Amino acid sequence: TYFETNYIGKPKISKKPGAPEKRRVPRYPIPIWNVRARVLDKVGRTNNNIEAWHKAFEMDIGKKKKLDTLVGHFREEQKNTELMIAKIEVEDDPFPRKKSEVEKDDTILALVKTFEDFFSISNKIIYIIRS
Repeated sequence: TYFETNYIGKPKISKKPGAPEKRRVPRYPIPIWNVRARVLDKVGRTNNNIEAWHKAFEMDIGKKKKLDTLVGHFREEQKNTELMIAKIEVEDDPFPRKKSEVEKDDTILALVKTFEDFFSISNKIIYIIRS
């Protein structure tokens, strides 16, 4: 299937009965797209915030893109960044997240941890059955 070919690799046919299943190398290796470590580290899973910043910045400078306009916007960005850093240094939670977003992230984290437990147990069961 498309997903197997591109993301997890198609299964290799083993000549030995009971041998553990191996997969071909996918087009996009798992470390490139997998966000498991980011979930466990509780950091963003996407780059949506960067895309949003870029879109807003692009709309601010418009199509004119004169050098003085661009430099002015970079200065404004620098000022805003310094204000955010100061806020982070002073406040415990300078940019609180919506409760629903926190709950969603907690649910995803719990699922990742549950899957790891399930995967470990299921691999042991498969090994016992095949032995």
